[in-house]
Amino acid sequence: MSEIESSNDGVAANDHAGDIRWATGLVIALVAIPAIILSVIVFMLLPVPWWIGIFVGLAIAVAVVMLRVRSADQQVLTRLGGGLLAPDGAARLENLVQGLSLAGGVEEPEVVVLADPARNAMAIRNGGRNRIVITQGLLEALEVVELEGVVAELLTRLKSGDAQAATLGAALFGQPMLDGPMAPVLAPVAKVGLGRLLREDRDLEADRQAVRLTRYPPGLHAALAKIGEGDAKPMSSTPGQAHLWLVDPSAESAAVLSAEDEVHRAPLGLRIDVLAEL
Repeated sequence: MSEIESSNDGVAANDHAGDIRWATGLVIALVAIPAIILSVIVFMLLPVPWWIGIFVGLAIAVAVVMLRVRSADQQVLTRLGGGLLAPDGAARLENLVQGLSLAGGVEEPEVVVLADPARNAMAIRNGGRNRIVITQGLLEALEVVELEGVVAELLTRLKSGDAQAATLGAALFGQPMLDGPMAPVLAPVAKVGLGRLLREDRDLEADRQAVRLTRYPPGLHAALAKIGEGDAKPMSSTPGQAHLWLVDPSAESAAVLSAEDEVHRAPLGLRIDVLAEL
């Protein structure tokens, strides 16, 4: 990788860091409002100054949000369900991950195979912990050069900071807002938060970086085409985690997104067409 590309990776990571701080602050503010109100009410019933409740409520909000931030990757894995398997018997996958991690300058991630017939994958990063998740269906469907393209893309998402931003987005906005009982009310806030964390061209840029790493665009092109031919929606998929998957598992993934869409995903057809021209 050239010095220019390494510098660009560093700039992207710094941009993500600023957006992560903004998103964390926003969620703290949202949680602090009810926490402060409840704390003030409680302290008004006690023989102590009521205003102490303001600081207590704020402290509770900070503690709750920071706990979610620190455990964001584990929350994502938990929501995937009980079908998580070690990649036993997937020697080709392990070899690809080791080789491409070394070539791409990425800390080698833990590999998890999800026992699901759907064809999809995701990269998860938090607190320096790297993981890639690949469904059994995708692993069985792809040839070696196609799997190489998918692994390269997941590694580039880990390196660029996209995986970390997406993982924290799921913990801060996706699971508690889009997947919760208050989704109709909180969905607009979640979309704004995720829109700030996730880059507008994140899918197309990850595709480009992946083929730079493998130097073989047809591999990733064929892999995405096979995903499009099958079912890309894992059984554990939820709206709050849709942005983490390599290909959007929702029905809208094949449609052209409007300019007003705050959660940026490139249509699968567009990604395939762009790769065909490389």
